Amino acid sequence: MSRRYWRRGTASSRHWWPLLVAVPGLMGCFGYGWFVALPQFAADAASRPNAGLAVVRRAEPAADTAPDAPPPEAAHLQRTHPEPTSELAPRAHAEEPEQAAAALQQSEPAVPQPDPCDGAMTAALTNARIEFRSASSEILPASRNVMSVLAALAHVCAGDIVIAGHSDNLGPEVVNRQISRERAQAVAAAFAAFGIAPQRLHSSGFGSSRPVADNATQAGRARNRRIEMSFIAEETAKPPE
Repeated sequence: MSRRYWRRGTASSRHWWPLLVAVPGLMGCFGYGWFVALPQFAADAASRPNAGLAVVRRAEPAADTAPDAPPPEAAHLQRTHPEPTSELAPRAHAEEPEQAAAALQQSEPAVPQPDPCDGAMTAALTNARIEFRSASSEILPASRNVMSVLAALAHVCAGDIVIAGHSDNLGPEVVNRQISRERAQAVAAAFAAFGIAPQRLHSSGFGSSRPVADNATQAGRARNRRIEMSFIAEETAKPPE
């Protein structure tokens, strides 16, 4: 081989001979880490399973650590609004039903009691009716006894007396209303004859607008032809005519 070719081969070998040294070294390091260091690290981790939890446990607060102090606003509220003591709490609970009952009595309106005079007058008119002549406002003499009883009640009981006349539905309603009003006025005149003050008497007629029985039968029409009375307080307005 000539000297020129030897020099050319020597110059080219200068570029690849470091690879011949580096590649075996890298392969050796990779083999050591894969086959020696990694299995040893795995064996150490398996022998100490709680090693990774030690840091977490040390980071947890201790059980006997004092609780945080309340903020200044909460402390101010505790000082201004203290909790009731055990001695005062039962007394407060015992007073609650009494206070609730008193408030309920004040809120509920008073239920008006029935007037005994109204009941007595209604019973007298139920047991004996005030009878009139047919198509007339003249009171029959047979009704004088019931009129005397009603007048006695009017003398005993205070307040004004409302006298309401009613009729059946036979005939025109204008006539029925007129005859019912005239009969109520006749009863008021009879009371005045018994000594009842006329200013206490208020009469009105409603015709057949307020029936209490069926007008299809004779008995029902007889019940609808009636006089009703009731007591009212003196300050109550006079009923419409």
